[in-house]
Amino acid sequence: MRMMKKFVGIAAAVVALAVSAPAQTAVFVGAGSSALFLEAGEAAATATTAGGVGAVCIWSQKSGLATTLTVTDSKTESGQAWVAWTPGTPNDATTCGTINSTVNNSIYVYVQTDSVIGNRLYFNNGTLGFKTTTPVGAATSNLISAVNSGITEQPTLPAAIWSALASQILTAAGTDIRPEDAEFATLRATTPCGTAIAGSQYLGLGYTAGTATVNSYYSTSTFNVVNFSLPTTGFTAIPVGATPIIFAVNDTNTTNGFGTGVSNITSAMLASYLSGAYGSTSYLTGAAGNSAATVLVREPLSGTYNTVEYTVPNTVARASSQDGGNCYTVNGAVTENPGGNGTFNSNPLNLATSDGDGYRNRVIGTGEAVKEVLAVKDALGYAFWSTSNWAGAIASPTARYLTVDTYDPLYNSTATNYSTIKNTIPTNATTGNNDLQYVTFTDLNNGHYPAWSALRVVTGAKGTTNYIYANLLAQSLQGFVSTTTLPDFVPFSSLHVWREHFTPPGVTTATLSNGKGTALSLSCGTEAGGDVGGVILTSASCTTGGRQ
Repeated sequence: MRMMKKFVGIAAAVVALAVSAPAQTAVFVGAGSSALFLEAGEAAATATTAGGVGAVCIWSQKSGLATTLTVTDSKTESGQAWVAWTPGTPNDATTCGTINSTVNNSIYVYVQTDSVIGNRLYFNNGTLGFKTTTPVGAATSNLISAVNSGITEQPTLPAAIWSALASQILTAAGTDIRPEDAEFATLRATTPCGTAIAGSQYLGLGYTAGTATVNSYYSTSTFNVVNFSLPTTGFTAIPVGATPIIFAVNDTNTTNGFGTGVSNITSAMLASYLSGAYGSTSYLTGAAGNSAATVLVREPLSGTYNTVEYTVPNTVARASSQDGGNCYTVNGAVTENPGGNGTFNSNPLNLATSDGDGYRNRVIGTGEAVKEVLAVKDALGYAFWSTSNWAGAIASPTARYLTVDTYDPLYNSTATNYSTIKNTIPTNATTGNNDLQYVTFTDLNNGHYPAWSALRVVTGAKGTTNYIYANLLAQSLQGFVSTTTLPDFVPFSSLHVWREHFTPPGVTTATLSNGKGTALSLSCGTEAGGDVGGVILTSASCTTGGRQ
């Protein structure tokens, strides 16, 4: 089943748009998911003649620098970023010192934050800035060109480009959960701890919006808790593809831990680890002994956390949670935490498991999640798959991923070489094991692997300028994903599964469909509502329902 019409005529579309593109203007200012960062940068920086959008002058900046780009609503968020622009001579990167004033001289920018942050900043009209020092003249970090050798980054960011970007309002968000799910994640986080939301099985977490932060156990990293709300009309979520969550263990303990032959975990067992019921390595088949496991849990406003939450522990049937048991109580009543952070008993999360054998600890962000899986003996953690997200596992190969219910998130289990590549985190021939060529996402695309989510670009209503340029980039970036180079996700044009849509408790949505709506030419209505953890659909039926 093909779920969208192939995008054609990218180069022609760019030419057609050039007439209306204003001079020296940022036409795409996005923030959000790491899953879209690389391919969106590649697409922006590639010539129209090669399937890109033609902003062939690109500069990038890693996070944590004085010149790091930021986006601000009531709080300031920052992350690694890229900026791309069309040169004086179209498709000619040797003329990047000038800006073409007649032919689609568009400027594109993307700041990597997180999906919920990206949605929040977009709907709260976040504005672009920088951390402490203007990025004009700052050296590029080569975040895009280091992966794609066909792209040459500009050594510095010209003043004319930054002057066009400064204080620009976001035009789009990159996200791995729908905006309605992001709004529900914020509602849940700010509902009193342990209180049911709209009569559902989902319980509040007790953070105070605007003042509370979710704290890391391993660092000074924090995550701001800020409210946002959705308009009833006027936005579009453009589908890009789908990508799986990878569950990985630190396998350095070859005496009595996860390094003694663990390769698979059942979804029920995974739920028990994530909810704090189990904390010993001995529960997993293949483990040769009893060692304390450390379960790494992401911040509850993360798109990654929410995908895991509603596909593993907090399904309709299991009704547990990664934050289960984390309310402070006195004589059965929920009270303020004496530490002053909402009603949380442990912020950062640092709770012993129910069996007393291990701990649940909080990590903030994908980078820290992967870092601590590699660093902590017998750690169990997770992150969305992408070559950049898991690059650290190649430089320090101390982790292996697990299959879930015997289903593989990456490889085809019927391949003749499967036994030799199974559980190995893949990379290319230049940096490691050359197993990227075998990534097919077979069990995601046939509906068997449970933990995955769709990738989207959220922007304005169809026909608006914001939509036109966001859609141009969204369609183009799908061409930069292949099984032989950077298989970061299944392009939407090749996707055979989708998730059933529903109304998240306490969130108002437009008319619901199962997500395969008029935008996808299947005559099922307009895509709307939440879908994180929705029942996996493998046919064109248009029923509505809820989570799996």
